[in-house]
Amino acid sequence: MNLKNITLYAILGYSYFFIMRAVGTIFPATNYNETWMIIELSLNFIANLGITLFFLYLLKEFIKDDEYSLMNSTVAAFLGSLSILLLKALNGFSSLISVPIDHTIPGRYMVNMVTWIQGFIIVIFFVNFSSNLCKIKSLKLCKPVLWGLWGIIVSFILHSINLLNYYYYSVNGEIFIDLRRNHYILPGIILIIFSYLSLIYFLIMFYKSLGNKKVKEK
Repeated sequence: MNLKNITLYAILGYSYFFIMRAVGTIFPATNYNETWMIIELSLNFIANLGITLFFLYLLKEFIKDDEYSLMNSTVAAFLGSLSILLLKALNGFSSLISVPIDHTIPGRYMVNMVTWIQGFIIVIFFVNFSSNLCKIKSLKLCKPVLWGLWGIIVSFILHSINLLNYYYYSVNGEIFIDLRRNHYILPGIILIIFSYLSLIYFLIMFYKSLGNKKVKEK
């Protein structure tokens, strides 16, 4: 395995999550039997694993040893993605034995906070990564990575709104920003689509820019 192969793996992972988000939006009341739950949990693990390995191989093959800021943010992104991978795997396993972690208040709080922190870390990573790639004119990745950065920012904002709504509702009994209202539905859907497609677009362009050999210079 090398960075190019792992990047393709990450593209498939994000594409899978985009498809599942679309299916969940169109068919929110779909009932899952245990067999399908096992399949979905397995696919979720595989997709998250690809995203986690992307940061690991990026650190190993692409980032130079003297790029300290980018290196640190990539390490943080890898550890954050790894924590999400393990947390969702644990939550999925607990769901199979009918004691899901996120069905308790402390468990839900932990899952939400870890997910939010990981999202913030990914934003910081993309800020550093976009700055780095825009300096490497030969790769011609400045515009694609900026699209990816904006996609990540939009995704983080949407997730933050969801968390705000959850905690605001738990205290006040009403939603702070209801995206289900008619004048919020279409913009919300457009932003969700943008957040996924812009990131997938960047990863595709990054994949195309990679050769078969390692690009990290020792």
